[in-house]
Amino acid sequence: MAKADGPYMPRSGWVKRWAIQGAQVLSRSPEAILLVVATVLVTGYVSRTVIVAASELTGLKILGITVSNIVTVPVGMIGIMLSLNALRHADRGERSRPEVLIAAGLPAIMSVTGFVAVLAGITMLFVLPAEMAGSLRDGMPLDAPGRGILAVILVRGATEVSTAIAMGLILHPFALGGVVLRGMDGQALRANAWAMRTRDIAAYVRVMAAVFIGHILVFTMPPVVQVPLLALYVAWFYVGAREVIDGDDQNGKVEAARRAVMDPT
Repeated sequence: MAKADGPYMPRSGWVKRWAIQGAQVLSRSPEAILLVVATVLVTGYVSRTVIVAASELTGLKILGITVSNIVTVPVGMIGIMLSLNALRHADRGERSRPEVLIAAGLPAIMSVTGFVAVLAGITMLFVLPAEMAGSLRDGMPLDAPGRGILAVILVRGATEVSTAIAMGLILHPFALGGVVLRGMDGQALRANAWAMRTRDIAAYVRVMAAVFIGHILVFTMPPVVQVPLLALYVAWFYVGAREVIDGDDQNGKVEAARRAVMDPT
């Protein structure tokens, strides 16, 4: 387990600064952009496939949506960790091997997936009787009129991936960032989050709210905007994690190192 020192309180103007710095890091990492798009496609495909299969087998779409929510959380979290790892490489020249990264993230993934499973199960208990009675079936379309399958996959993928990021809030505002930057497990993430709350509860609440609002923005945007906005959200999330967990509020360590090599004077 990585040493869980910190956390560091964000400097003033952090929302805008993280957005600018995140866009700068993202512009230097085509790999991160491709990984975000791939994560959306895979997650969206899995989500739609599970919903369709469960609906056809049982006739209950809410059951398919519930199972989909549980299945897509670990898929989305793994994809986002790989994307954050690519951003870290573009920013710092550091990278973890994928298998090591995924192994380090398993405790956090299992904690978040378990929470989502409980939440989804409780929701289904309230909604399932209404669907079985037939009152919800017409109000729960999977493929909206005028949308092709690809559009549906992109919408579901972007929504599920941003949800996976937001669900990490049960551990830490930047749970996946802590895994990527420091290899933190669930216990270390909770301890770091507790330290942040005790140092400045107002800052903690503002950061939590900003992370959740980012998810809501991705969730509510038109399909053509969702995936690019998700990529920017992931980059913003990386920069925020870097400052709160590592205390590093500046971009360009890789570029600075290159300049130092080229011009040692």
